[in-house]
Order: sequence, then structure tokens, then C-alpha cells
Amino acid sequence: LNSARNQFIVGFAIFNSMSIAGPGGYFANVEGNPFGDSNFAAILLSIFSSPMIIAFIAAFTLDNTVKGTREERGLHVWDAI
Repeated sequence: LNSARNQFIVGFAIFNSMSIAGPGGYFANVEGNPFGDSNFAAILLSIFSSPMIIAFIAAFTLDNTVKGTREERGLHVWDAI
């Protein structure tokens, strides 16, 4: 976590997960299912109600889209294998 890129990705993922699915987030105060009444809507609600999954999706997306060196992305470790 020595680069500003990695600190931003981790911080944004944590903030995003708490603001969407955390104790004071969007899904904490919603009554019913905002996605609808189908089985697929229930699956979406269970996915987006978990802060860990929201953080994973945000961090995975940002890590693969924000430009960075191989060292910043942790890819240099896999070269030794």
C-alpha cells in the first residue's frame, strides 16, 4: 500500500461498501426489494446487501481498470512462479 493508486482503490472500496450495504447504507433503510419480486431480484438483493461483495466488486473493477505498474498491481509476484 505504498502507492496512492492502491490506497485509493482500498479506500474507495471500503467507503463504497459501507455507503451501499453498510449499517447506514442504502439497503439498510429500504423496505421490500427495490429490484422487484422475481427470484432474480432476490438474488440481486442478497448480493448487493453484503458489504464484502460490494467491496470486492469495487476493488476488482478499479484494480483492473486504473493504470498502474506490474509492481503496484502485484503481478510481479506471479513471475517467480
